Amino acid sequence: MTAGVATCESFVGGKWWLAKITALSVLLSLSFSFPSFDSLNLEQGRWLILSRQIEDPFAVLRDPPGSPANQLRSKAFRISVPVAARLLGLNAAACLVLQYLCGIALFYLIGSIVEAATKDRVLALLFTAATANVYAGVISFVDLQGNFDGIAILLLLAAMAVKRAVWVGLLVFAACWTDERGVAACGSVLVWWL
Repeated sequence: MTAGVATCESFVGGKWWLAKITALSVLLSLSFSFPSFDSLNLEQGRWLILSRQIEDPFAVLRDPPGSPANQLRSKAFRISVPVAARLLGLNAAACLVLQYLCGIALFYLIGSIVEAATKDRVLALLFTAATANVYAGVISFVDLQGNFDGIAILLLLAAMAVKRAVWVGLLVFAACWTDERGVAACGSVLVWWL
């Protein structure tokens, strides 16, 4: 056994192994791609549209004055987060915090799913840490445009983690209405459960 494997095994030993993996992955993700909060403006662009969607999630959206034509083409179908925000009484800033919390939960779920499938905590550590350096692991922390791709990814992972078919269906449905790419990615959930 090499020193690296022994270090990984000691890291994932004990009761709090999944919390340690999650914290390490969040730190890795933020270390390599920290968001630029200078560009964040909750009073314009997608955040303004999101605020309108939270007020009335199913209203017909119109492009704000001065915005590029057809800015709302894909945003009109991203209603899961505005509906959830409406039900929970959240505003646009709280949705940004929700996105960060979903990024943390994403790493927790990845570690949990990999460990359940392989029964190997070291592999769960390596897989989760690797995810921290790709789009799926980074987007929840750097997306300041309010696209919520990370929430869609989390919903698809949650659909892989739950056991009841009704929950799988509801989570996939919500993911598809969070980001249109969830429609294409829901096939991977189907393959997981076959």
